[in-house]
Amino acid sequence: MSDNAKARSYGNSYGREVENGTSGRSPFALIIALLIVLVTLAALYWPQETVMVKKTVTIGQGDTLWQIAEQAVAEGDVRDPREIIWRIRKDNAIDAYIRPGDEITVWLEVLKEEVEK
Repeated sequence: MSDNAKARSYGNSYGREVENGTSGRSPFALIIALLIVLVTLAALYWPQETVMVKKTVTIGQGDTLWQIAEQAVAEGDVRDPREIIWRIRKDNAIDAYIRPGDEITVWLEVLKEEVEK
């Protein structure tokens, strides 16, 4: 067999391997890689146990519900600030404005492990 014929033969078989999807990748390796990705995502996003902690806030001059919600997040609340604002408005029956001197109840949803420290 000439060198030219060997080269064509190799090229044709390689092309068939790629076309058929048998270019050396094992399905076992793909499954293991997929499992690693799934376990990593589960560890990152698995719901953790939380507890509700009651806090009373006195409204100061210039305070906004957004600032109060951001402070709650800084203190460990795991929720989105918009959800915290919605909860504050609902729990305190706030339908319009907050005024300096008003006292409102803020429920913080914090990780249980943070409270136990």
